[in-house]
Amino acid sequence: MMFHIFIVLAISASALGEECQTEADKGASYEGHVNVTSSGILCQAWDQLTPHIPTSTNIDAGPSNYCRNPDDEEGVWCYTTNPAIRWEYCNVTMEESCPTESSSTTTTSSPSTDMESIIMEEKCDLLKTRHHALIMARVAHHCKDNPASGEATQCDKDLVEQLNDCGKSTMCIIDTVSFSENCNNTEVRCSTLDRLIYASSNSRAVDCYTQIPDERSGCNWFKRIAITAAVLAAYSGCVVATAPTGETLLVPCILGVTGVLGATADCVCDIIPGGC
Repeated sequence: MMFHIFIVLAISASALGEECQTEADKGASYEGHVNVTSSGILCQAWDQLTPHIPTSTNIDAGPSNYCRNPDDEEGVWCYTTNPAIRWEYCNVTMEESCPTESSSTTTTSSPSTDMESIIMEEKCDLLKTRHHALIMARVAHHCKDNPASGEATQCDKDLVEQLNDCGKSTMCIIDTVSFSENCNNTEVRCSTLDRLIYASSNSRAVDCYTQIPDERSGCNWFKRIAITAAVLAAYSGCVVATAPTGETLLVPCILGVTGVLGATADCVCDIIPGGC
């Protein structure tokens, strides 16, 4: 049985405000931020060719993976990131009419934009915490850094259901992996963590890359996502190895392990707990 692990990790963007599509145009004018299907699968970005080659595109959606209706379907939809399911409708309320920017007063448009930015920043901060905590859980349980593979299991479902309860507690996530009855052997536990880390990495890459522009540091955003697992794994070992000499050798130690992946001091400082 396949459990859709993305719905919790990808924190549906409907939390940013009311989401609505109009009956008259069947959602063709929808410009909202829902990016999961009605069954909970993360949407494929419109400009991507994997896992599905699009026959319908939405140039107005840009590089996003937001649900749209560019071809007169019965409502907004998207290609899915599940190779076995090409596309699905999205769970966006159908209404006779929906609020628009023109129906809002000019005095509320700027605060609304500011609030949306704050909510997105909080969402991306939570996704970062979960991504890092899952990686640290994999390190704590002595799992190898393997590519995600296989079908989701009851262990996947258990961990996803408990992630919200953990909030931003790294130890809570590690303990959840340790004590889940369905994550009761190393192979199951490690393969589950591989899949959840992959899902959380995708969620950050899709939803948050516009929130953390590259100019904030010398570390490219997508490189940062790609090397996070390796840097945190190296950090765990280097913290112990450099403990007697303090933090001055911590970054060089991590770079010695991850430099072959393209890690730089800027990247390492952006990723490790507490920065540099």
